[in-house]
Amino acid sequence: MGDLTNASHGLVHFITRRTFENYLLNHQAIAAVLSEADKEQGGGLTEKDVKAWMLAKARNPAFYDPNLGDWATTVQAPKMLVQLFNDLTNSRVAYDKVRHGFLLTDWIIKNSPADFQDLANHLLAILEPIRQKPSASKL
Repeated sequence: MGDLTNASHGLVHFITRRTFENYLLNHQAIAAVLSEADKEQGGGLTEKDVKAWMLAKARNPAFYDPNLGDWATTVQAPKMLVQLFNDLTNSRVAYDKVRHGFLLTDWIIKNSPADFQDLANHLLAILEPIRQKPSASKL
């Protein structure tokens, strides 16, 4: 990552977490999206169900290596979401990165926007210098 940032002369930036899905690990959002996706089978999945699954399995070595740092930052969220969706729906709903990622993002924006504050601050720090540069049209 450092090499890419240096080679691009600072034009390439990376988010502060391993993947975008690391920002989507909101128990309520996951329960809402999964309940809707599995409504034909009764849905009814609760935040408590998601939280219990995450407490039991989220620190599994398949998803998380404590030597890499903070859980929220380094957990392999996409892999964990695949397993979570499979386990909590008895494989009726497979995690789809694009579709479910969008639905989780939308739910969080509407219901828990503070979950994206770290990402928003990071993006603002990247974009602020660009915003402050005089545009070519003003020259």
